[in-house]
Amino acid sequence: MRRRYARIVALAIVALCLVTSLAASSAAQARAASPGARHTHSGLVSGKYLPMGEAPATAEMVTVGAYWVNIYGIDFQSNTCFITAYVWFSWRGHADPTATLEFANAVEDWQLKTTKSFVTPTTLPDGSKYQEMRVNGRFYQPYDLRQYPLDSQQIALYLEDTRRTVDQAVYVADTENAGLDASMIIPGWSVSSLTSQTFVHDYQTNFGDTSAGPAATRFTSLVYSVEIERNTDFFYWKLLFPLVIVLLTNWLALLLRPHWIDLRTGMPATALLTTVFLQVSYSSSLPEVSYLVLIDKIYVLAYAMIIVTLLQIIWSNHRLKQHENGVVHSVRSLDVASAIVQFSVFAAVLAYLIVTR
Repeated sequence: MRRRYARIVALAIVALCLVTSLAASSAAQARAASPGARHTHSGLVSGKYLPMGEAPATAEMVTVGAYWVNIYGIDFQSNTCFITAYVWFSWRGHADPTATLEFANAVEDWQLKTTKSFVTPTTLPDGSKYQEMRVNGRFYQPYDLRQYPLDSQQIALYLEDTRRTVDQAVYVADTENAGLDASMIIPGWSVSSLTSQTFVHDYQTNFGDTSAGPAATRFTSLVYSVEIERNTDFFYWKLLFPLVIVLLTNWLALLLRPHWIDLRTGMPATALLTTVFLQVSYSSSLPEVSYLVLIDKIYVLAYAMIIVTLLQIIWSNHRLKQHENGVVHSVRSLDVASAIVQFSVFAAVLAYLIVTR
């Protein structure tokens, strides 16, 4: 009798598990079939730029040049800047590449102004077709601020064909005629180089067009980049020099008479507050980033020096209260040695951070 009951209970449990799994599966299928169901997409990061190797034999070669006129409005908060440039195209096929041209890193279409020089493409003496346009707009730039304020940045134009795939058209840079206008001046920056490179932009999606072939995800992309470097005077005179003055004031406290306790204690404390205000002043011009920039590392070093000075003065005051013979001379010698060592360490680490940036 007990065995029979045990079998009945076991069968009931198995039946209950099967019913529960079937119900869960049905509910999952119902949720998947529902248009309002929540779906977790795999492959969140897709699409990549690959350097162009050998161009496909079927592709039409489109020569693209760029002449940079101005770069202004560099904004680190929004990772954007404004660019004015002349862009031209020359080709031999029937399709007009300017009709399918897209500036892939343009931020706002209403701020992007393109003015063509010719109503219809003109024909050059060699038989190729030609079109030129003036471009002025706001463009996205992923600024890297790790070496701020001794950083260099890339200001780029991403030109891409939005209709013809890479086996139909390939952009190549006009290396002979592309350049920079001599009047282009970026306050606080110096222009170091102009580079260009052709990429294959593989979106890794057919955008829902099931009739598209396997190459429908890959489009030609040409990137013109201007490398700019920040002037070093900004770093040395506007950021580093005030900090050094504050640190010298901090170390000067170690050279005062040991019995001037209030003055010796107040100077590092004032230096600490001043350093905080200096850091807040330059941080206000930078976006919220998850890493330390170069100037942040220098300020961390400065904080360490000030804290060491405070600890040194507190320890010296404690020794003076013991009224030991010769303690004043010993404290003064140690304070001077501490000031020299701190200055040497700060200078060495500062030079290391600048050289190895």
